[in-house]
Amino acid sequence: MKKIILSALAVIMSMSMFALEGETAAYQIDIYANGAYFDNIFLSEAPFYTDGFDNMYDAYKAPMGKDTIIYSYLGTDKLAVVARPNLIGTLISVQANETTNYKLAVVEELAKEGLGIYDHQTNLVYDLKNGTEIEFTQAAKTEAVGRFEIVKTDEFSVCAMYDYIVINNNPSSENVVIMNMNGEKVVDIAPAKFQTIDLSAQPSGHYMLTVNGETYEFFNKPVSK
Repeated sequence: MKKIILSALAVIMSMSMFALEGETAAYQIDIYANGAYFDNIFLSEAPFYTDGFDNMYDAYKAPMGKDTIIYSYLGTDKLAVVARPNLIGTLISVQANETTNYKLAVVEELAKEGLGIYDHQTNLVYDLKNGTEIEFTQAAKTEAVGRFEIVKTDEFSVCAMYDYIVINNNPSSENVVIMNMNGEKVVDIAPAKFQTIDLSAQPSGHYMLTVNGETYEFFNKPVSK
């Protein structure tokens, strides 16, 4: 049996590039909204953030090796990025106050093979490399939580993010099953290569996930409960 570890979170706003040491994957993602607003975020595989408040970037920084929440503001809209130190499982959420046409453009600094950006709404996977552009529209007064995710395009993986389970590159044809500690099935669904399972309706507690012939124990903690 395997356990899925959910890391602690802190808050950071990143508005420009940071200097890096060593050969670690690093990407800048430029964000365009309605052709009128622009911002960018910087993601690195290296856990180079430190504790404290940075007035230069108006940002709270996370302890070394922890997940980080990055906020990007474009007019009245907001993107929230839950960034993981090794990039895998990084999630991008979008909150729009008005109907907005977005474009995400990847600028690689130090690329890493086998990484992609998965769109959970369209089930499309884009290469995480220089020149990749993703265009989409977000309707007014809506939010797409965890719509985009950085995934390994050549390996099976499972991660828990608050009240979501994210499964990547599932090669199995067997159903994905989640049971609570009372032995009751709360999820029993057909598999997909890339899959996000929403557990926000389930109470906090320990659960058992069976996928691809493996059983995982994880703790579900809905953010709304």
